[in-house]
Amino acid sequence: MTLVSVLLGIDAFNSVISVAVLASMVPFFIWRRPFTVKAFITYFFPVALLLIGVLVNYVKNMAQSGVVSANIATIFPFFYALTFSYYIGTHKKLLDRVLELYVIAITLFSALAIVDISAIVVGLYAAEPYAGGSDQYAKGLFAFYGILGDGQIYPRLYGLFPEPGHYAMYLLPVLVHNVITRKPAFLAINFICFIGTLSLGGYLAFCFVVATMLAYSSSRKLRPRHFIWLVGIILSVYFLYDYFVGYYLAKGESASIREDNFLSFFINFKEMVLHYPLGYPFFESLEQMAREEKFVVGTNFSPFNIYMQGGLISLIGYISLLFISLYYALINHRNKDVCIRVFCSVVPAFILFAVQRTTPFETYYFPFLIAPFIVYFSSGSDYV
Repeated sequence: MTLVSVLLGIDAFNSVISVAVLASMVPFFIWRRPFTVKAFITYFFPVALLLIGVLVNYVKNMAQSGVVSANIATIFPFFYALTFSYYIGTHKKLLDRVLELYVIAITLFSALAIVDISAIVVGLYAAEPYAGGSDQYAKGLFAFYGILGDGQIYPRLYGLFPEPGHYAMYLLPVLVHNVITRKPAFLAINFICFIGTLSLGGYLAFCFVVATMLAYSSSRKLRPRHFIWLVGIILSVYFLYDYFVGYYLAKGESASIREDNFLSFFINFKEMVLHYPLGYPFFESLEQMAREEKFVVGTNFSPFNIYMQGGLISLIGYISLLFISLYYALINHRNKDVCIRVFCSVVPAFILFAVQRTTPFETYYFPFLIAPFIVYFSSGSDYV
């Protein structure tokens, strides 16, 4: 939302949205249907653990420092998940509509991103660093761009996202929806932007999604086309393996940092629990923590981000949500409903993204793309 506020020129955009989110929770909490026992165990309880962990750590840090931190905003999506998302999940038609609106919105932003980069390339206008912003970004009329050391645009599509990998990740459900609903024009627009992100993680996740969809489809009934797809995947892996390996090695420090973050979390987990069982200090920078290597892991590994905010309590809730989402994706893969097929196809890939960046499970996308489906499945899937 920070990047959107820059394009709109509204400095208080984030604050306005946050207040609106909190205010809108009240009627949805009143109108929600009663929790079933299954929904309480598989949905309400894990989300509540995430909230409790962050709130406990926030109160502890506020008492120690006497300073109010903006970190409290990290729990807003989970408040929303207990109200608005629960309401959506118990109204299937509304759930379908929310996903359709998401697909339309992302497709529109993708089309505008293509128009924007085309206009810049032909010289109609130039992308400019925005006043008061990071020197790593420039903005066009409809999209953002990374800036290289010589001031040139980084040749990757950012769209409205802070990083091309994020853009690629959030395009995945849109691409799956376009394929299932057979909308070639939408698919072409979004796929062009997906390729333009040049995201290695996104490309690998896309291959994983395709393989997942093929596995789901063949589990219903084997058809000749499944063997054709299988041969295509095998040939693609064979011919593109060296390319992906070379691309990964070319990332150099970026790749090694992600590997270190993943391994460090497990190696140093005992030390983390002993020193910060309730989460990390909000007012101590990562640079300070880095002086004691056993305390810092890195911010590109989602489980560690959750642990920093809410300690063991939030981490247990977060890991529970990952496994519950994966469980529902696997056991419902035979369902032919469009939106459920999208959920079942992309959730495993979203979980894989946790090793390298923030995923939909920790952002405002969680109440819209994931939480309502967990509610729907855990409530018996009998709502319309």
